[in-house]
Amino acid sequence: MSIFKESELRNKIKDGSKCLEDFRSLGKIYFEREDFYEYLVLLEKTLELSLTSIEKATTLSEKGEALDTLGKRKEAHSCFEQSLSLLTNEKETPEVLYVKGMNHYNLSLSYSNDERGDEHNNQAIEKFEVLLKKESDSELKCTATSYLAMLYCRKKEFSKSIKTYKKVIKMNKNNLYKVWDLGGLAYVYGEKGDYKNSEIIFKQALKIAENKKHYSKLYFDMGEMYFNSNRKREAIYAFNNALNYKEYTPNLNNNKEYVAEIYWYLGTLVYNYNYDFDKVIGHLSKTLEYFNEDHIYYSDSHITLGHCYLAKENYDKAKEHYNLVLSATVVTKKQKDMVNKCLKEIEKKRKDKGM
Repeated sequence: MSIFKESELRNKIKDGSKCLEDFRSLGKIYFEREDFYEYLVLLEKTLELSLTSIEKATTLSEKGEALDTLGKRKEAHSCFEQSLSLLTNEKETPEVLYVKGMNHYNLSLSYSNDERGDEHNNQAIEKFEVLLKKESDSELKCTATSYLAMLYCRKKEFSKSIKTYKKVIKMNKNNLYKVWDLGGLAYVYGEKGDYKNSEIIFKQALKIAENKKHYSKLYFDMGEMYFNSNRKREAIYAFNNALNYKEYTPNLNNNKEYVAEIYWYLGTLVYNYNYDFDKVIGHLSKTLEYFNEDHIYYSDSHITLGHCYLAKENYDKAKEHYNLVLSATVVTKKQKDMVNKCLKEIEKKRKDKGM
């Protein structure tokens, strides 16, 4: 859409337009260029219009996705819940089913570590499956089928997920979306343990990607596959690319958790691959700028940092990191036992050196 069209829409809304289509058209421009702050402001103005229940529910769902992209999880949850509440008594048309499915899908990701995540995952599957039986629009069918494939994977129904991804890849004529579906299929093969097919399809997705905005997430998922298959050198290469290309995808570049996770993988891999302790310290220090003591990577990061400083004979720094593990909220008995063993080793080394 031209700059002139964007300016025209802005002026119409500024002059008091009450036409929902004007807001939707401008919102599409902001969303496609990933200008989520402007998009959020526009969505707030959209909610001030006289809207039907489905129109308001759709806008709240979109607002939740924008907030989630910007890392505002609590506010995003509230939007998804409000959207679902508005649709409680609505007839389940394809449009209503799609919005309900997306709300449940987004909530399933938010609550991925407990039973609520499974409940929302199942609800999303149910809504999308019913939608596909009713809907004839090819674009909406493609989108719903793609989300179904992801949801089946989250339930570890890998054969079903693979079959669904292959179906949507054949349906999809849009290369932009086909790249993501190929990446999703490659990810499922990796989760299934079929690393050979996973690698082949990741490379296929990267080959047809026409925009650098695809690269970071594709390389990240590819890095996880290499990590899980113990191919350290290839994993380091993939995660470095995920880091280097993130700037082309603003929602990933601004996602601190995503960036912190890349650094965790790189720190862990470098430690186990070539023992470059200074590089490991640099990576994991950046990880800990985001992850606090209730995150699963917190204790692991401090243990690895402790090992690095112990190897460098900086005993005070090593003790500092090991002690933070002992007071962490999320820590296993195995990790505590390892830390106590390392602390004893430090005291022995100090004694041997007369320190």
